[in-house]
Amino acid sequence: MHFASSECLYLLGTTILLIRVLPIQYKTTILLTSTLVFFFFDSPVNLIFLSYVVLLSYSIIRINSKNPTTVTPPWLLAFQLSLVILPLATYKMIIPHLPGSYMQSQHRLSYLGAIPLGLSFYTLQAISIIVDTRNRAYKNKFTLKDHTLFLSFFPQLIAGPIERASNLMSQILEFNTTKTKSYRLGLKLILWGLFKKMVIADNLSPIVDNVYGGYQGYSGVFILFATYLFFIQLYADFSGYCDVAKGSASLLGLNISNNFDYPLSATNIKTFWRKWHVSLHSWLLDYIYKPIIAQFGTKLGKVMTVFLVFIVSSLWHASTINFILWGLSNAIIYIIYSTMISKGVSATNKNTSIFINALKIFITISVINITWVFFRAPNINAAFTIYTKIGQSFLLLDNYTINPDWVLETINFLKSNSRVFALTVVTIIFIIFEMMSEMKTYLRSNDTVSYTEIMLWDYVILSLVVLSMPQSDTFLYFKF
Repeated sequence: MHFASSECLYLLGTTILLIRVLPIQYKTTILLTSTLVFFFFDSPVNLIFLSYVVLLSYSIIRINSKNPTTVTPPWLLAFQLSLVILPLATYKMIIPHLPGSYMQSQHRLSYLGAIPLGLSFYTLQAISIIVDTRNRAYKNKFTLKDHTLFLSFFPQLIAGPIERASNLMSQILEFNTTKTKSYRLGLKLILWGLFKKMVIADNLSPIVDNVYGGYQGYSGVFILFATYLFFIQLYADFSGYCDVAKGSASLLGLNISNNFDYPLSATNIKTFWRKWHVSLHSWLLDYIYKPIIAQFGTKLGKVMTVFLVFIVSSLWHASTINFILWGLSNAIIYIIYSTMISKGVSATNKNTSIFINALKIFITISVINITWVFFRAPNINAAFTIYTKIGQSFLLLDNYTINPDWVLETINFLKSNSRVFALTVVTIIFIIFEMMSEMKTYLRSNDTVSYTEIMLWDYVILSLVVLSMPQSDTFLYFKF
């Protein structure tokens, strides 16, 4: 059962109905039952891995909390965490590289269906709650049922956000005593998430797949353009899921974290990574970067820790050379910006014009975007071939500026194909909205609705009806 499937929608609707009509003290039980049903119908094997992580992490927390006056020594904590990580490490680091393994491929799509449902995400949540309770950063008592729901809450378990006990567990402990206040925000988030997924991401997907699937027959400029489209596709797909997840959680009465903070509005590299996949960024910051910096705070120590954080991030996605190089290249860019460029840029950030900000956004996205060839290319040889073709195209850029026939051909094609023209306009409007963080105004719980907001949601619904392309019932990050 996938989160975008009709079965999941039925499960969500049934769960909301039961929470609404049954006595309030049964809310946690209803929600946990629905979560286990979700796991079981996707594959019963999922419950084995979930049970392992849930029972082991809960036992570790109980053992570490027996004596409140002592703190678990670091060596023991490291051993405990290694046991929790074992299933995830096996699937990410070992199985794909076994001889004859059906996962033995550098293509990212080979991971679809191979990793148990949600394992990448609830493992990190288990680590966070073990460390937080050990460090006394989270002190509230909770039961095994609460802990199971915290790790497995089905709207967010497949592709995040990676929740913390301070947010989600605290709400679960009060869940049986609170009522859902309003469904309006939840419905807005679901609608906007479906628009991102079905109108933007799914329509860009075949273009990107065709170009990267037959990259030998395309020019470097066209592949670079497809890479920009892939970046937009991935953002719309992943953030669309997170919006649907947040909206579904809101309908159920829980508020999960924002996983994206309008990264298309980022004017520099550091800001981009603070806005992109926020929950993973903050997890890496709190549980890897800060503890190491506390011990090795020298300049060299900070640089090496940045490399480590990006490598861990890349391995969390997949242990192929493509993803490792993706992580390394982004680490180098981040370090170069942080050590050489950021000081000069910060002095010019005040009172900049819209044009200057737009230029900074374009440069930031372009620098980040060039590394995503590693993310999307079928294998490492294809990635280097694509980079070569892009480089050659820039050397021959005069062909595109002196002979502008390609511009006229593009305009004529758009004029002759009304659907493609409409999709182009809708995608451009979407990008502008994201660059301006415009949806912050409309994705909030308010009692009054303006005429502008009514027009916006009419536009979103019309786009879904006319332009949606439900080619897939899954999301890109389900593969990780």
